[in-house]
Amino acid sequence: VGGPSPASLPTGAPGVTATTIRLGTLADLSGPNALIGLAVYRGCSAWYQWVNDHGGIHGRRIELVVEDTAFDPGRAQQAVRRLVDEEEVFAIVSPLGTIPNLAVLDYLIERQVPVIAPHSGASVWATPLKRTYFALQPNYRTDGRILARYAYDHGAQRIGIVAADDLFGQEGIQAIHEELDRLGCPVVKEIIHAPYPPDAQEWVDALAQGGVDTVILYNYAKPAADLLRTAFRHGWRPHWLGCYVLSGPELFLLAGAEAVEGMTVTGYPMGPRDPRAETLYQRLLARYDGGEMTGAHSRIGYAAAQLVTEGLRRAGPLLTREGFISALETVHDWTGGLLPPISYNASDHSGLTCLAIYRARRGRWILVHGHVTMP
Repeated sequence: VGGPSPASLPTGAPGVTATTIRLGTLADLSGPNALIGLAVYRGCSAWYQWVNDHGGIHGRRIELVVEDTAFDPGRAQQAVRRLVDEEEVFAIVSPLGTIPNLAVLDYLIERQVPVIAPHSGASVWATPLKRTYFALQPNYRTDGRILARYAYDHGAQRIGIVAADDLFGQEGIQAIHEELDRLGCPVVKEIIHAPYPPDAQEWVDALAQGGVDTVILYNYAKPAADLLRTAFRHGWRPHWLGCYVLSGPELFLLAGAEAVEGMTVTGYPMGPRDPRAETLYQRLLARYDGGEMTGAHSRIGYAAAQLVTEGLRRAGPLLTREGFISALETVHDWTGGLLPPISYNASDHSGLTCLAIYRARRGRWILVHGHVTMP
């Protein structure tokens, strides 16, 4: 943050002037995952506003241009073209969702636009390496393996899976199956569903009739909430496990705290948690968004924005896309205070590789394990 004014320095990079850096983001502000989309957007925009209030980056203010995709791939394609061709943004930051991000992947690679911290754990962002893409979230394969291992270690005998029928769900359940096969633990019922609308009563009946004692949810908050609420209403009480997409406060709002009580989820891993950094995060959410509820998705949006500004700071006053990418590749054991240390290099843009475990208690996620990895 701060630094000498670059007003007299030429740059020529899209979205960069003597006084501003224009960034773009794809968000779901009106679609099925709008609660998550709004939380991510509020987290990242709070950090950018604070940076601007303290002099910007090398004297340049951050302008964040948001496009609402409503979680629709066609709208995402139209939106990203507006951001790149009309708004001429310097980079795309924190774009939400596996489905919308896949829809714009080839276009953004072709245009060589840096994409920082897609709000998705699909492995495709980092494997194989894409020079312009920097993943932040743990990938869904790691998440699936951790969930499977947790279920096995905690006595699951008859496991059911409910998963979204897209790359997000497919990567997760493939990893779950591989880990459970290795452990010799069967999956007795599997429900793969289109994102919307859910048929929660049919799912409850199928799972209960299959004698399932543990259900792993690898889907989005709305269908997961419908299933939890329906099961609770009918008195069916398996052990619920959920992927980290479900680890925000949104699930309690959609399903009700009683229906979620006792559920275990993976979540973003705990970092060193510098009390000053944590206090600043909570204070900025309150200051810039009128008391927005803090949680997993606003937290990762905030941390991603910190990563973006760290890369911009390292890139220096003569800002170019290539210089920005090279600067991010120098990040080693970096933390904004909310996550474990992040490292990138020229051959690895993977981001986080661990997760935490949380359990639902009285409408809140309570930390069980702060740092879980798989060999």
